[in-house]
Amino acid sequence: MLADLDFNEKEALIYLHISPSEYEKEDYFNMNRVLAAKSPEERPVDPMSLVRSLGLGNGETKQGRR
Repeated sequence: MLADLDFNEKEALIYLHISPSEYEKEDYFNMNRVLAAKSPEERPVDPMSLVRSLGLGNGETKQGRR
């Protein structure tokens, strides 16, 4: 667990350019939420959006209606 805290602090120092004293003053849960944030490309896709993007919504197939 302590190794995880140290790793999170290292990530904040490198990527967020936060000084060690600033990191220590920050809210733990908020900082972890920020460090765990994913880019839009890495986020899960809504299954129905995926189906629609493949042209399979509303009973249709790529070849046309059933």
